[in-house]
Amino acid sequence: MGVDGIIWPGATKILAAAAAQARIPYIAGTLATAAIEHVAELAGPYAWFQLYGLPANDHAVTFDLIRRAGAAGVRVLAATLDAPVRSKRPRDLRNGLVVPFRPTAKTLFDMASSPAWLLALGKEGTPAFRNMERYVERPATLARTAGFVQSQIKGTFSWDAVKRMRDAWSGALIVKGVLHPADAGQAVAVGVDGILVSNHGGRQLDAAPAAIDVLPAIAASVGTRATLLFDSGIRSGLDVARAVALGARGTFAGRAFLLGLGALGERGAAYVAALLKEELETAMGQVGAPSLDALTRLTRRHRSAFDFT
Repeated sequence: MGVDGIIWPGATKILAAAAAQARIPYIAGTLATAAIEHVAELAGPYAWFQLYGLPANDHAVTFDLIRRAGAAGVRVLAATLDAPVRSKRPRDLRNGLVVPFRPTAKTLFDMASSPAWLLALGKEGTPAFRNMERYVERPATLARTAGFVQSQIKGTFSWDAVKRMRDAWSGALIVKGVLHPADAGQAVAVGVDGILVSNHGGRQLDAAPAAIDVLPAIAASVGTRATLLFDSGIRSGLDVARAVALGARGTFAGRAFLLGLGALGERGAAYVAALLKEELETAMGQVGAPSLDALTRLTRRHRSAFDFT
């Protein structure tokens, strides 16, 4: 999740540490508020890295980020396909969520009325794009780094770029943002290890289908040729069980963890991880599934599932 530090200062580091404690993967974002090297120190073998495309100079920065992730010990690289252009988000604009951040009287009042958040801000400092700072003119001020992000990050990758990424990356490679069986097939053809079915949390294109509605068809198309993962809309352990029952081998949640941070501060990430685990175990018990594999054998109904035939 990008710019996560505005929800709670130090969010990236908190999430990385919570992932290590819970022994679950954490996909650190290109625009996270801690550098990938620091994330890898905290999350250890559970550190994954989400990569946006920076196509300038033949993807020079893109491939330097890949090099850095490998050197830091990251095991899985997630190339993001579901944000090909910058989208306009009226809710964010209305709430003043712009880059670079420009506080208004309302935001200053909100900050002043949240002393725990202010204390965390004093400890961690202003959220910044730590992965990007080494690529901008010195001193790497927030304004300069934000300008670089706005002008250089173009979002997605061509299949040729994914092929180059496959050649450059020795670890597991997944593509994030697949919503069609044909694209899933293309991803397998270029050598990816995993496919993350996602519509970017429903924040990119209002006309995009719900990710859960296309999951069964993609699962049927991919079979065992790649590991199928899922995100977008995971808010509970029951949601995890539903996605696994429909073909995912694992799920990711973003917003749920940020809500936990916003409500509980530093202990919010660990709380949400434990809550999702407890809810998943409860859901499995209720439907009589002793294992995740057993979830896939349940009789299930999904009336809104897409039929691509």
